Amino acid sequence: MPSQPDVWLFYSNKTNDQHEALNFECTSRGWRLVKNARRQTRLSSGRPIQSVKPEVATDLYRRIHTRLVAVLETNGTFVPTTPAPRLVSRDYVSLNEFVRYKAFYFRVPKAEGMDWFPEFLNNFTAWSNSIACENPNDPRCLPFHVFKAPMNVYDLSVKEDRDRFQRDFGIQGQNARKDDSGLTWASGAYHGRDILNVSGYELPRGFHWDVSATGSRKRISTTQEIWEIASRGYANISPDARIRAGRMSKRLKLR
Repeated sequence: MPSQPDVWLFYSNKTNDQHEALNFECTSRGWRLVKNARRQTRLSSGRPIQSVKPEVATDLYRRIHTRLVAVLETNGTFVPTTPAPRLVSRDYVSLNEFVRYKAFYFRVPKAEGMDWFPEFLNNFTAWSNSIACENPNDPRCLPFHVFKAPMNVYDLSVKEDRDRFQRDFGIQGQNARKDDSGLTWASGAYHGRDILNVSGYELPRGFHWDVSATGSRKRISTTQEIWEIASRGYANISPDARIRAGRMSKRLKLR
């Protein structure tokens, strides 16, 4: 994994002195600062949220599997989990939830200035020097905006919760899990050239899951695409949520 990290900033206000100071701190360390202005979205319930475009979410999620990334936000940011999100809350997750277990997350205080930067720097440095993934079977490798599970009831940084997650979703006698949508995620034979990382742990080249449907046709959505998997079909899904066609699976055209 490259040693120099990215810092992704999500904000709703116009560029200010704090942004210039953050840019100075990043460039002086050889870090790449990526600034993302959010847009206000009003859900059908009337609730306003600050959201990002699906393509921004896709770029971020791919990036956090190839280098160290710190994700900063000035207040609540929501990420669509489908390329054509409806104006309903279930089509969005919080930015913190989206990058959890894969990137370093920090909430910037509303107050202007850079008093928060030393705390951020110390915590990010400690996170960068640690490894928070044990092996390819660690559930923290999964793309949790794709693998359907109630993640608010687990803290996978704790071994007891990782074991509980395995009991809840693991398939006895198989190196596989079944999510709440009925899809089976089995570790596939390694092929491909990609070498991905999860929180400092380098996965084997080509690591992915063969995600299969049984009993009925299933649809699966990422921030970029929607796929359909026929009964007894499968698709290859990588930890960075990249999908490749397998048997009896196809990418659907977006309207």
